[in-house]
Amino acid sequence: MRDDMLVDPDGVRAKSPKFAAAADRLASAFAALQSVRDAEGACWGSDESGAAFETEYNAAADEVQKGREFLDTELNATKEALDVTADQWESDDTISAANLDNAGRTL
Repeated sequence: MRDDMLVDPDGVRAKSPKFAAAADRLASAFAALQSVRDAEGACWGSDESGAAFETEYNAAADEVQKGREFLDTELNATKEALDVTADQWESDDTISAANLDNAGRTL
């Protein structure tokens, strides 16, 4: 049984920008959401139930922001990792080809 693994470094590089683009779209969506939130302000009132709602709302909003930051970081890191991986595969392939060529010359 053969265990081949074929990698198209140019194909990987061509697809990797989609991860950065997704991070950009996510940032735009969150910026639009933040604009709406800022425009509305604390519309829940300042009575006891409004204060209770505000506490829960702000905690949830903070968690959403952390999630957005995590996704942004990971999407961009995935793009970078794919580029580095493509470069490494290409480099390894070039080195292996040179080694095989050199080995063939010594036979």
